[in-house]
Amino acid sequence: MKKAIIVISLAALAVLVSCSGRRESADSKKNRELFQKLFTVEEGLEWAKTSDVVLMDKDGCVSGKALWEAFYEASTHGKPASVLMAHYMTIEKEKTSEEYYEQVKDEYPKLSITLLEYDGVEYTMKQRDCAKEYTGTGTVYKHLKHFAGDPPTEYAKTQYDSYSFYVLLDDPELTWEEITAASLSSYAPSTIRDYPIYMEYIGKKK
Repeated sequence: MKKAIIVISLAALAVLVSCSGRRESADSKKNRELFQKLFTVEEGLEWAKTSDVVLMDKDGCVSGKALWEAFYEASTHGKPASVLMAHYMTIEKEKTSEEYYEQVKDEYPKLSITLLEYDGVEYTMKQRDCAKEYTGTGTVYKHLKHFAGDPPTEYAKTQYDSYSFYVLLDDPELTWEEITAASLSSYAPSTIRDYPIYMEYIGKKK
């Protein structure tokens, strides 16, 4: 009798998990373990260049584009997926005010490590400094939307031919214009919550 009850309970649990839609991709465990590794900026940068990691810098995607496209393709079709990303950040003295540069120059270069997972329902993003342990629970978003097109300003047109951005957000109806306007305005609606996770500038001028 007890055995029958256990079997029924396990079956019920399986149904609940299936109905929730939340599942785990095959590489989730591996990526979670790698996400916890600590590095110096130099070590982390080398690791990102030689591992299954999407590497980004101020100019967009440096390497790992195929990994990102595979993640996006899987999640778009409702399949669980996981991807590791590294964002390398520097500061250019000639492009910032002297006062600000002096305040923050010792903080650069920086390298952040990001774990992005899709469970069939939602996207969970975890992000940390490469040299610090992650202790949070992650930020959850409902959608990942792709925006692509011509440069938005005359200045941008001299820098690159077109852009391809992927943005985590809650409202799938948001337009690129609304997102960019909100990022520049202190009066943006509190309901707009977005995070550009992947950037690519196509035909970028050197």
